[in-house]
Parts: sequence; structure tokens; C-alpha cells
Amino acid sequence: MTADPTRRRVPAWLSFGVLVASLGILGWFVGRDLDALDALGTVAPADVILILLLQGLYLIPESYRQQVVIESAGRKRLPVVGWFRVFVVGRFLNSIIPQSGNVYRALRLKTDYQIEYVDFIGSMVLFLVMSVSFNLGLAAVLIAVDPPESSVTAFSTPWVLLAAALVVVGVPVLLRLALGRIAVSDSPWFAPLRALRDLLNSAAAAVHQQGLLIRFVGAWLVTLGVVVALYAAIFSVVGASIGIGEIIALYALVQATSFVVITPGNLGIQELGFTALAALFGIPVAQGAATAAIIRASGWIALAIPAFILGGQDVVSYLRTPPE
Repeated sequence: MTADPTRRRVPAWLSFGVLVASLGILGWFVGRDLDALDALGTVAPADVILILLLQGLYLIPESYRQQVVIESAGRKRLPVVGWFRVFVVGRFLNSIIPQSGNVYRALRLKTDYQIEYVDFIGSMVLFLVMSVSFNLGLAAVLIAVDPPESSVTAFSTPWVLLAAALVVVGVPVLLRLALGRIAVSDSPWFAPLRALRDLLNSAAAAVHQQGLLIRFVGAWLVTLGVVVALYAAIFSVVGASIGIGEIIALYALVQATSFVVITPGNLGIQELGFTALAALFGIPVAQGAATAAIIRASGWIALAIPAFILGGQDVVSYLRTPPE
């Protein structure tokens, strides 16, 4: 039996404490170098419109990539519009209450499409592993070919990124092999190990589904095209210049932090990591923090619109009476 995902909650005190600490650190970073944000005074309305359009466009291939993996894990076809609705509502809920969007998606998929919790969670593990490892691997290659001129880690970064990609792939593979060799009893004490073993097995089975890799890679490349254009536009707005390899590495970080939600939408945590990595690529801390803030704000606006248009009733009812 698979545990109900609605029981996995982040303590409110922990979420609030991490949020306050993260935002405080970011505010301190920005306050030390306000002159680096002079370019923000010249932002044109066309820049704002372009950023919002790219944020909205990004949701389409990102939703499809998740759909491809869920279909492979659950061995069921999902309607494109139906899943997109679940995707955007779940993503919006995650931005309000930690983990609530993941719970919402699991419950909707179980109720509407008979996809088991273990298959949904396994598909999200697989999605994260494939997305982050592909992004890190490509970023490593691009940075090795054209290293950033002002990076403080110009020579080591490609190898660090490549090593990180191997870790992302290797850890779940080795963990699954280890759990497969361990005799896990029916005792309640071993329930977490059994659940972990089952979801890793579900993810592994999904990998072998016909057409998964081709469909996923195609949507991934479209996603990267939108992300590169989006990040380049935002960095330009704050007066910074950055290469394609560094953009993809930053996007990999954003992806990696989006599935372990501690604060609402990982607000603060994601921005701190983004700012730190951008600084390693030679971007002034204030500009990196401003870029992360613009990505957050514009992404939330572009997400809220389809979430309320397609599933406003779900959003309101879920926030009023979340499952116990």
C-alpha cells in the first residue's frame, strides 16, 4: 500500500523561518550594491511584455515534458488540456503553500485518471533526474567550449557541472540497486524503504517505455529555447551579460530546487541559490538577486492567469479546505 501524499507536510515554523532568513540575506546582498541596479530605471514596457510572454510560453513545453513522463510511469494517456490544467493549478498552489501543489496533482491524477500515487511520485523523480542531468551535462559542454570570461571558477566549472550530472543520475540508480538487494520486511518500521523502493521501480519502468526519450528530448529542447530567451532578456534588463551555458546551468539549479518545496514555491531558497551561482559566473550579486526576483515575479504572474482561468474553483476550494 502506498502512503497518502497528503500527509507529507513541511512544518509551518520551519517554512516561515527559512523564508525570513533567505529573504533577509538577499536584501542584505542587494543593499550592499544598489548602484548595480541602475539599469532597472530604463526598463521599457516592451521588455516587461516580452518577459511575461516568454514566461507564459514556457509553461507549455514544461507541462508537456511532465505529461510524457507521467504517461510512461502510469501507462495511461492524459488529455493535453486536462493535464495542463492540473499542472498550472498544482504549480500555483505550490507557490502559496509548500507541497500543496504536488498533493493536488497526485490526488487529481488518482481521481480523474487512476494513476497511482507511487507512479506519480516516481514519474516526478524521473522527470527531475532527466531534466537536471540533461541541463547540467549540456551546460558543462557549452561552458567548456566557451568559458565565461569573468567567472571565478572558469576552469573547474565544466567538471563540477558534469560531476553533478553524474551524481543526479547515479544516486537513484545505486539506491534502487541497493534496495533491490535488501530484504525489506512487512514491518511498519520498513514502510519508508518499501515506498522508496516502489517509486524508484516505477521510475525505472517508465524509462523503458517506448517513445519516452524522443518525446522528452524534443520538448526539452523547446523548453531550453524559451528559457535561454527569457533569462537573456531578464539579465539584459538588469544590465548584465551571460552566456548560454551559464543560463542553462542556472536553469538546472531552478529545476532542482522546484521539487523539494520548503517555503511557498521555495521563495528565498531558489533566489539565494540562483544569486550564488550567478556570482560564480561573474554576475554582481545585486544583479543576480534582481534577476532572480524578476524571474520569480514575472513567472508568478504568468502562472496565476492560466491557473485561475482553467482551475480557479479548484484553487479556491483547495486553499479553503486542504485535505487532512
